[in-house]
Amino acid sequence: MRRESSIWDRFAKSYYRKPIKDEAAYRIKLATTQEYLRPDMHILELGCGTGGTAVAHAPCVAHVTATDISPRMLRFAEERKRAAGVDNVTFTPASFEQTVQSGESYDAVLMLSLLHLLDEPQESLRKAVGMLKPDGYLVSNTPCLKGELGIFRLLIAVGGWLGLLPPVVQSFAETELMDWFETAGLKVVHNWRPEGGNAVFTICRKSASS
Repeated sequence: MRRESSIWDRFAKSYYRKPIKDEAAYRIKLATTQEYLRPDMHILELGCGTGGTAVAHAPCVAHVTATDISPRMLRFAEERKRAAGVDNVTFTPASFEQTVQSGESYDAVLMLSLLHLLDEPQESLRKAVGMLKPDGYLVSNTPCLKGELGIFRLLIAVGGWLGLLPPVVQSFAETELMDWFETAGLKVVHNWRPEGGNAVFTICRKSASS
């Protein structure tokens, strides 16, 4: 965990400062997510990075718990929180496994640009769904990279071995991702892939019987 957190620590300042690549699509994703949020909700964001999304959703819910493996990412997240003047967001340094083992349950769980960076994405999804209350929502923004990495797969492997890039970048298709949602007891209520992008934005509802 320490080695992986140090990798993301290196990226923290650039993540905080650089403009969002597709600002229009990001705003659509925020607005769409907020259509499913309520003022009484307690939500969790896994892998929150520098906290922009958590802070944006805070006015719509009772409380946001946001975790990330990188302490430096979270220092920038705290800056965002202070600048926005919100007091219902808690940023906590924790790995994915530490968070899902906490036994907490939430009205919504956000996994944004995260599943493809986990060792076992399907099993990780199942664990995240376990933190959802019945009829709760899982919000996913996931690059589906099957057939798109090519030679970059070797570069990613070398970069991961050297500690310069994330150690894992998974490659799977959108159809596989949809199957994983169904297997985990989720029903897709919204699915959107912006034109020209590889990330699929999906909102799913957990079955009350799951």
